[in-house]
Amino acid sequence: MAQRLRQLRGEATQESFAELLGISRSALANYETARTQPKPSQLRDFSRRLGISDDFLLIGTFRNEYELNRIVGGPLNLDSMRYDTPDEQTILRILRVCRPESVSEIAAMLLKEFEENRDARASADPLHISSDIARLAAIARDGNAFERGQSQAEGDASWKAFIRAARGAGGSDR
Repeated sequence: MAQRLRQLRGEATQESFAELLGISRSALANYETARTQPKPSQLRDFSRRLGISDDFLLIGTFRNEYELNRIVGGPLNLDSMRYDTPDEQTILRILRVCRPESVSEIAAMLLKEFEENRDARASADPLHISSDIARLAAIARDGNAFERGQSQAEGDASWKAFIRAARGAGGSDR
């Protein structure tokens, strides 16, 4: 597990990676050198924060192509880590299947809320707020402007198709 934590940290500093994990730098150093082991509850928390399964941290296996991409996609970019809650993930999944008109109405409601709510404006991410508002306005004008992402099932199907194609070309999935 020590090696996998180090791999996931990539080029990030121990300080910044430890902050992401919600632990001290010294605790991370101890885990990376196998001087100590995190508790099972900490492992679950690390997995959630990193967007990977407990299985990868414990035994090095991955569950699907999203996790594989997270693991082999190179060092983690701490600035782009996602902290979606289960509720936010639910909203995204539902938005992906809504009619464009519904998505447009939702975007308009969010814009109105943002304009009227001073606290929301004050807590918005200053690096992204301008582009986020511009994008939301475009979606409010035309729900078809909403770029839908892939669902987990669609991603898994893509991965399986890739494996079948690789096998057909003489490759293997291991």
